[in-house]
Amino acid sequence: LGGQVGIAVPTGTFNQVYQTGFGGHASFMYNLIEEGIWVNGQIGYITFSHSSTREDISGHWATVPLLGSLRYQLGKGNFRPYVGVSLGYNFVSRKLEIVKDVITTIRKDETEAAFGGGLLAGFFYPITPSLLLDATLSYNFVNTEQLEEGASYMGIMVGVAMPVNF
Repeated sequence: LGGQVGIAVPTGTFNQVYQTGFGGHASFMYNLIEEGIWVNGQIGYITFSHSSTREDISGHWATVPLLGSLRYQLGKGNFRPYVGVSLGYNFVSRKLEIVKDVITTIRKDETEAAFGGGLLAGFFYPITPSLLLDATLSYNFVNTEQLEEGASYMGIMVGVAMPVNF
């Protein structure tokens, strides 16, 4: 079992509309092949603030990613790097507030479910015999059609993982 927190840097056209975001996730990892292939399931929350230079527009874009991933561990020993891929669904919400004048404010609250995926690289490093440092760099793509088409971001996440014996 594990969890990570970190930042998310928007890329591509998504970078033109939103600022660097933050978030985290909880995960479950299962080692299929000893010190080799890991299956991972995770749920998280990541949010980005609107980056408009105009004072009359504010808001945010957020996603709850429900993802599965495969990680291939490249090494054994203390420092254990890995690479992987992730696929799943993202539950996206966008809230915008546009102030037209003193009396009129337009609020848009929209949601969408979208397929997403990513590439990741990172490492495990033991902190104690029963606690691992888990650091991940990932490129994530959310295939939204209505809410910022083609949203993508780089995630930098750091956290811990703890073995659980069943």
